[in-house]
Amino acid sequence: MLGKLMKYEIKATARWFLPMYAAILLFAGINKLQFTDPMIMDGPGFSFREIMSGLSIFIYGILFIGLMVITFVVCIIRFYKSLLGDEGYLMFTLPVETWKHIFNKLLIAMMWSVASGLFAILSILIMIPWSELAKMGEFFAELRLVFGIGGAFTVPLLTLVTLVFGVLQIYAAIALGHLSNKHKLLVSFACYIGINTVCQFFMMLAMPGFMNIMYTVNGEVENITGPVNQTMLMVIALTTIMAAGCYVLTNSILKKKLNLE
Repeated sequence: MLGKLMKYEIKATARWFLPMYAAILLFAGINKLQFTDPMIMDGPGFSFREIMSGLSIFIYGILFIGLMVITFVVCIIRFYKSLLGDEGYLMFTLPVETWKHIFNKLLIAMMWSVASGLFAILSILIMIPWSELAKMGEFFAELRLVFGIGGAFTVPLLTLVTLVFGVLQIYAAIALGHLSNKHKLLVSFACYIGINTVCQFFMMLAMPGFMNIMYTVNGEVENITGPVNQTMLMVIALTTIMAAGCYVLTNSILKKKLNLE
């Protein structure tokens, strides 16, 4: 049943994302041509090429920002409308456990978030001149000095866990806000601030432990990779625990105190 829920959710959200992905890659390609094609005609008194380049860059910028905003908004709206809006009456009559509904929304939100990030990066790479792309090897070499080989595991994992935690914070805030009979969105926003504040407090409590690890480096670059990755693993563990707490809270509210009125 989880697979069917995911299939339905992908169909419901793909119409927002696929056109955006196609558009941002299209204008990235147009900008690439604008930067490299010397055959674009210049008009008298002003540069037609400059006008076209400025327009295409402007549209690309709007698409880039719009992609990030749409990814954020759609993931929130789908959770709110599907589980706590009118669709909730139908969704919760299905023979599916509550945690699967939440997990379904989370998986699809993560899928589109990662996809949006990859398409955004790809669009940037398309526009970068080939000569500049060759220099990226130096950049990754510098990163390897800091993170070492372990960074290939810890950096993506930390990014993923942080993203999951961010989504689950929003889900938990929406679920808490929906317990209110009035001003649900306003209460949800207040709950989000409260949850975020509590989580930041726990992060601050763990900060001395992180700093103690980093103090062992003694300014030696060749010894930094171990402490850096150890610190990142601790952050990953703490973030995972807080994300699990948000998930349990959301599941408990939707399962025991669901309010669709």
